[in-house]
Amino acid sequence: MSSTDRAARIRRELFLRAVTPGKPPTAAARQLAEAMREVTYPAGDVIFAQGEEATRVIFVVEGEIEMVAEGKDPWVFGTGSVAGVLDLNLDRPRARTTRAKTDVLVLELRVEDWWEVFEDHVEYSNGARRLVSDGHHDILVDLTPDGGFEEPSSDPFGDYVPLAPSVVERLVVLRGTPYLDRASVQAVVELAERAQTVRAQAGELLCPPGSGSDGLLVIVAGLVEVERRVAPALTARFGRGDVVLGGGAFGGALADYAVSALTHVVALRLAFTDLDDVCEDHPEVTRSLLRGMSMHREKVMAERERRKREAGSLPPPPDPSRLARPF
Repeated sequence: MSSTDRAARIRRELFLRAVTPGKPPTAAARQLAEAMREVTYPAGDVIFAQGEEATRVIFVVEGEIEMVAEGKDPWVFGTGSVAGVLDLNLDRPRARTTRAKTDVLVLELRVEDWWEVFEDHVEYSNGARRLVSDGHHDILVDLTPDGGFEEPSSDPFGDYVPLAPSVVERLVVLRGTPYLDRASVQAVVELAERAQTVRAQAGELLCPPGSGSDGLLVIVAGLVEVERRVAPALTARFGRGDVVLGGGAFGGALADYAVSALTHVVALRLAFTDLDDVCEDHPEVTRSLLRGMSMHREKVMAERERRKREAGSLPPPPDPSRLARPF
């Protein structure tokens, strides 16, 4: 490597560690920097065209880009943003056209290299998952008072008798969520074996405020209500087969909520340490989790836009600090 190439790689590495969301550790930043290429786009140039295959991720070094689609409000991304990942997670063509809003300098990364870094650096991929979930939770909080969540089934038990679920029953529940439906059976079996069963009678707390920061809560049977005890307030209900807080739960957001049983409840508590361990052995779990979070995120973003329009006002300009979060 020439001295010029080495200096360019070091600049990219420093940018990744200092400016981008998630601030990858040294080894991950070096691997990303080596795989990237610098590209300049004049204002108005198309970076991704709607309908094309999603093959690249871009990191914005200087300037602004916007992602547009007919009938939808534009998304604006500034310096330090990571863009183009939502379509990768959902394994679909580009849903929006991305173009340079100003003259921009970006770092482009092929999707193969992106996933390779995730597989090689589990600490980074787990951190990215939490960061994505935190950004997702921000959107849920915007949708007060209910977070945009739909009411759960009126039949909280179905044909399930709420006794202690076996490993097979836990497996069925976990694999039935949109967050693990693309994970291998072996990986979900390991998660099912690690999950703890939690039971509560109507009126009891499953999670007092502050106790839910270390994991997920998946409802096997029954009905729960979550209440955010800090401003802005949010109250929502979850039933059989739901991950409490959906895609907003994977960063520890349950710490801000009290989770109360409205009926007799059987649930699974899955610690983040166990989830991280399984992701290390089974990298496809991370991709499945990100896909599920992306599905939910797109849904709540559409719901936020719908509510704004019904209220007779367009959504405010996006907050670049939120949009800069990857995925």
